[in-house]
Amino acid sequence: MKKSLIIFCLFLSAMSLFANKTNNNPKKAKPIANYCTPNVSDPEALTWVSIGTINNRTAATSAVGYEDFTSMSTDLGRYKTYEIKLQGNTEGNYKASFTVFIDFNHDGILGPQRYDDLEGKKERFEIGTITNSTGTDDKILTATITIPGSALEGVTRMRVMKRQTTATPVVYATSGCDLGNTYGQVEDYTINIINPQGCDSAVNGSNLTNAFVPKNVNDYQTITTSAKTGAYTDVFVMEGVTYDFKISKTGVFSTIKDASTGSTYRTATEQDFSWLSSVTGYIRWYTHAGEDCSADSSTFTESVKPSLQTNPLDIDCATGIPAIKGFFNLENAGSNAQELAFDIQMLQGKTSTIKGINLTMADTTGSINFEELNDQNGLPGSLISTINGTVESKTLAYVRDGKSFYNYKIIFDKPVIADITLGTRKWLKLITDAAYVEVNPIFQNDKKIAYKNTVTTDWQINNDFELVYQLIAQCQQDMCTQVVLSGDDPTDGALTGDMLAFSLGLITQSLDIIVEPNKQLKVNGIELGLTLLGTSADLNTPRVLDLNLRSHDATLQEPSNILKAKLPYTFTRELVEEIPLDETSSFYIFKVKVLFDETLVLDGSQSTTYWLELATNYYATMASAEISSYIGMPAFTRYMDAVWVKQDFEVAYNLLTDCSTLETQNPIKQEKTKVYPVPFVNTLTVNSATQIRTIEIFNLAGAKTLQKEVNQSKIDLELSTLPVGIYVVKITDVNGKVDVQKVIKK
Repeated sequence: MKKSLIIFCLFLSAMSLFANKTNNNPKKAKPIANYCTPNVSDPEALTWVSIGTINNRTAATSAVGYEDFTSMSTDLGRYKTYEIKLQGNTEGNYKASFTVFIDFNHDGILGPQRYDDLEGKKERFEIGTITNSTGTDDKILTATITIPGSALEGVTRMRVMKRQTTATPVVYATSGCDLGNTYGQVEDYTINIINPQGCDSAVNGSNLTNAFVPKNVNDYQTITTSAKTGAYTDVFVMEGVTYDFKISKTGVFSTIKDASTGSTYRTATEQDFSWLSSVTGYIRWYTHAGEDCSADSSTFTESVKPSLQTNPLDIDCATGIPAIKGFFNLENAGSNAQELAFDIQMLQGKTSTIKGINLTMADTTGSINFEELNDQNGLPGSLISTINGTVESKTLAYVRDGKSFYNYKIIFDKPVIADITLGTRKWLKLITDAAYVEVNPIFQNDKKIAYKNTVTTDWQINNDFELVYQLIAQCQQDMCTQVVLSGDDPTDGALTGDMLAFSLGLITQSLDIIVEPNKQLKVNGIELGLTLLGTSADLNTPRVLDLNLRSHDATLQEPSNILKAKLPYTFTRELVEEIPLDETSSFYIFKVKVLFDETLVLDGSQSTTYWLELATNYYATMASAEISSYIGMPAFTRYMDAVWVKQDFEVAYNLLTDCSTLETQNPIKQEKTKVYPVPFVNTLTVNSATQIRTIEIFNLAGAKTLQKEVNQSKIDLELSTLPVGIYVVKITDVNGKVDVQKVIKK
């Protein structure tokens, strides 16, 4: 799916909307608590108000500006739509507008307090106008008012305001406290907001054997194609998520109730309707042939679409999957000896040192250990090492269906290192006698949970669930490897996926470059994915791409002053993909390689963050919306040299660096692990001041030729079978510190 970020600049002006005024001649002397009383200087009668069971006709000759009819009330149900009828005397060939306010949130304020008060705007209804009416003729204003689902239950205030309007467009009362300096009248009534009653009979039983759990995709998902009236469907929902329900048949009356308590949340007569969930758990969706709770023999399709949710634990290296109050769990161990493993995704240019994990699972008095496994074609593979866990804390999380869930904080006896040079992912297998673990059907990190048992003897992916966990980890960005890949799969390197638009050359983008403290980073250039939108003839049109080096504002955490403007460079451009948009135009995606005429030397003793600004008339850069792919900070954009705006995208790029001669400003030379002799013939010795955990050897093509678990400070490696050539040796000690050295085999 292609995404394009469009940025608009809105210039807003705000004005005061409210003025509290005191009425000198109210119809009732008793004040109305908590509500303002409008001052109407020139009364002009509002003669009929009808809504629900309120049906109030008053004299067309009334000379009272404000009238209190709060002794009259009606029940209005949340989500339901009601007809309202109004009449009024215009005293000749004049026009009057009618506005209704209902205090849905019971805060004593009618309507919006500011231009951006969205909840307040829901309380205000522009009903319409009447022209040249006596207030007793056949000129009746009819409209509908829908009570929002967010309306609080209980008694509240409705205010009807009629005012003369001569302007074009029509002027309506904007505030429940101020009619304006004109002719009119204001009346107050009492409204009792109630929950819709709905239907909960089910002569045809359940539409499904098991509850339906919507996937985390922003599209309609078919629940069943054979739903019936007089039946129900159980659906799992999450608090704060809006669900769009759809029925393929007209005339069906829907009721959404809590599956446990029976409380009614929503009723609807529409085929398509929405509901914002206030609970996490199961709701019961009843369908009937009408509001009389009847049933017929018809069948239809039920679908649901949740608003797309962002994993709240997608936090760089300390990633995880959130708990859902124990609603879902998987058996561990047990009669069929079930084994469970979850994957850890490697991040480009980052080394993650994982020191522990938070888990939610059943009670256990035994140990909680792990096996670190490599990845074999997307499944757990061979053993790398065994990790012993120490339970640092254990607290009762919740009890669900008789099962007690505990939150465990577990510290590893040695860190797990996640590094892209070790592969795209690795796995942790859970070793414990806990009878079950909590899982989540909504989110996943790369792969879902893997399992095997006495029935399924080979590892398989569970397509429904991911383990609930959060890693206790620290990230270290390798400044020499600053790469962000676009697209949904961060390992495939394809230039497809998200796009960050330049909006016809009016927007500039900045990406940050990370430099380690007290070191210098040499940058020779950058590779980018740039797109054009147009026809094949546009491919020959000259394009502009200016690159500026900017400093970092540590206070505002954004790009700052230009250090070097319009960096001189040479570049090559390769068309890698054409995506037809219609019969005449396409997206053209290019891989652009920029080589600077002079190497940029970025000094980490001056700043650890620099910014590269892109100004171009290309359509967009390729980008990534995955938080875990960010290097440092996400992209910043600026519209026509205005303020910098932080985006939820990172530009996709590959920084071309030279780290072969890194210069350090630290006068103290750091002691390296000794690797000798260089060159070597058959045996290579590795000697470290600390205990070595693993040693890996790679050839210059990046292929791993050796991986060895060491767990000692010195080792002699027998490498006689290696071909002659140059190799990279990666040494990781028990503290997670990584040392990389180059060796030659003769």
